[in-house]
Amino acid sequence: MTEALPLVLNPKRLARDEGVDTWYPYYAGFSSRFASAAIAEAELRPGSLVLDPWAGSGTTLCAAVEEGHRAVGIDLNPFAVVLSAAKLCPAPERLKAVEVARPLARRIATSSAPIDELEQWMPTSAARRVEGIATAIRREFDIPADWTAIPPGAAFLLFALVRAVSDLVPRTRVSNPTWSRPGANINISTRDISRDFVRIAEQYASVNPPRKDLADKSRVVLADARSLPIASRSVHLILGSPPYCTRIDYAVTTRLELAVLGCDAGAFATLRRALMGTTAIRSPRTDEIPEHWPRRLRRVLASVRDHPSHRSKGYYLRNLLQYFNDADESLAEIRRTLTARGQALLVLQSSYYKEHELDLAALFADIAREMGLSAEIMFRMPVRRVMTSLNSKSRRYLDTRSYTESLLRLRRH
Repeated sequence: MTEALPLVLNPKRLARDEGVDTWYPYYAGFSSRFASAAIAEAELRPGSLVLDPWAGSGTTLCAAVEEGHRAVGIDLNPFAVVLSAAKLCPAPERLKAVEVARPLARRIATSSAPIDELEQWMPTSAARRVEGIATAIRREFDIPADWTAIPPGAAFLLFALVRAVSDLVPRTRVSNPTWSRPGANINISTRDISRDFVRIAEQYASVNPPRKDLADKSRVVLADARSLPIASRSVHLILGSPPYCTRIDYAVTTRLELAVLGCDAGAFATLRRALMGTTAIRSPRTDEIPEHWPRRLRRVLASVRDHPSHRSKGYYLRNLLQYFNDADESLAEIRRTLTARGQALLVLQSSYYKEHELDLAALFADIAREMGLSAEIMFRMPVRRVMTSLNSKSRRYLDTRSYTESLLRLRRH
């Protein structure tokens, strides 16, 4: 990767996205232009394996296929898996899926499955129609209950249903700007659901379909970045953005989308606790800062523990310990799966606890070096619009904070 990289790349999503980038605005996503340029700069051989351990909206995967490579995306969030797989669906499968959608939407779909999560967002009749269509898609494509294998056509239709519901349901923002709750006076009919489901499937069927030969060799897997189902030393390039340490609770952010996919309250709670970056504390809890962690990380965590503010040495310390333990395990998996000459490019954004900066790129670099990887921060760029600037309760700290987004490169020695 050349030193020109800082001058030509900006990881941030563009204000005017095009093609599949418009399908779903992912808060922490980076741009297709950045992903394509980063992959091209890596100078991979055609057909190399590109991995994103936090697939999100699938930007890395689409760019990898476009650049002539195989791609694997990993994510624990079923909605992220559906969205990424839908984008990778080739044109023939999309067209076949549309032909399935039209008669399916005309059926009087009823379901006995629980719809408590959906009923929080829409009338019971509309919730029943959504669940009925989702169930019909799962049966039509024989999707396993654990979501381990989602055919591209099924993912495309499920995403069309999610997008239709998301467009129809009014949402009210709360103090955490990435969260939302149902708006008032929701009036959605079963006809609205069926009509918009088919309309979106038809509209998106021809939007930037990937090369079929490479899309067929690529996949999206519901799995954990801390335990990658990938063979050791098999990945030529890792390009991704680990969940930021900014209290974005990605499960809560996608709660409506997960409800459309059939995620009930129990499954949602389990997923929320499992995701990296969650605001929920898992068991067992610990207040001990590991002695083997890098000095800079231990110093940052000690400053949080010793901070006089309420709950610093309790909840907030535990939450950060949990986050960096997840980071430690994920970086170990990155090291395991990279080929001898492979590299990982990670987009990381700094954050703060009160007045204390969490320089995520530097902290990840320190952890990686402890594992025997070389680590280099390729560039830093200032970030003006961060989650804290959207949260009125945290704006008082902005005058003393300077946020950056960085690109960290990891390599085997």
